[in-house]
Amino acid sequence: HRDLHSFPTRRSSDLLRIISPYDGANGVAVGIDIVASFSERISVPAVDETTFVVLDERSQPIPGAVTVAGDGRSAIFDPAIDLAHDTAYTIRLTSGITDQAGNRMVSYSSIFTTEEPDTTSPSVLGISPLENATGVATNTVIDVFFSEAVNGATVDFAGFNVLDSASNAIAGTISLGPFHGVASRRLIFHPAGDLANNTTYTVTLTGGISDPALNSLEPFASTFTTEAAPNRAPQVTVTSDITGVAFATTPDLIFSAEVTDDNDGATLTAFVEWFIDGTPAGVTGPTMTMPGLELGNFNGAIPAIGPHIIEARSLDSGGLTGFGRSEEHTSELQSHLNL
Repeated sequence: HRDLHSFPTRRSSDLLRIISPYDGANGVAVGIDIVASFSERISVPAVDETTFVVLDERSQPIPGAVTVAGDGRSAIFDPAIDLAHDTAYTIRLTSGITDQAGNRMVSYSSIFTTEEPDTTSPSVLGISPLENATGVATNTVIDVFFSEAVNGATVDFAGFNVLDSASNAIAGTISLGPFHGVASRRLIFHPAGDLANNTTYTVTLTGGISDPALNSLEPFASTFTTEAAPNRAPQVTVTSDITGVAFATTPDLIFSAEVTDDNDGATLTAFVEWFIDGTPAGVTGPTMTMPGLELGNFNGAIPAIGPHIIEARSLDSGGLTGFGRSEEHTSELQSHLNL
């Protein structure tokens, strides 16, 4: 009689579900891992470098490590080094692989071919600021976009520079970022400080930068010009002094105006107009002399009593006016006269 508690061993011919790369695949990346997926959990000890093998064109096993996923439903062959370009490889899984019940899979083999070697040089697709751009903000960041990913180890100031109009290199930091979802296709340069106003800068990239296959970048150069300096009102400083011999009864009071303007030069003594208590004094130029006719009454222009504001106003080429003031007191004038 047949033993009702015994069953024939099942042969799992369909244990292998998916293989990647698939059979007949071409242009496979040389850095790829080979993955076998199974229809059920497999016996982990049964999958190793003897049952999961990758062979080169000479039918020699390539070195690598085999690991089984935690769920037991896939195994990964990780080559020890990148595969060779434009080469056919054979994936072989043997019947030594079993499921949890010990059922063996049918031996399997497939072939795939790796990609051809990369011999194309990367190039610059775009840059910001645009070539020949004008009015660029002095705090700009410079972006360069490449046709493919570049090798970060080759991106430094030997292959990238920003030069001012005197060919001085601008200090700053370089980093890489993604472009259209691909890492290392964008170079970002942050200058260490603001660029100079109204200055032409040149961005240069040389063959010192390369792609991962070490193809050198096609040389590239682009220029841009920064914005003009914003117009600022001139700065006016008013000082006063009394001239004449000690004990003189009619000393002169001289007011001097020093004007500085970032836009028109370091120091200006050009157009200065004077005011006394807001009323035009009818004097233009860097100095105003008030003749001392009598105590507390300088040529009738300054009243005898109370504080008085002496003001100089300077107009710059951009139409902005700067103001400088000095407050004078008749009591102070009298103290000078009583030396």
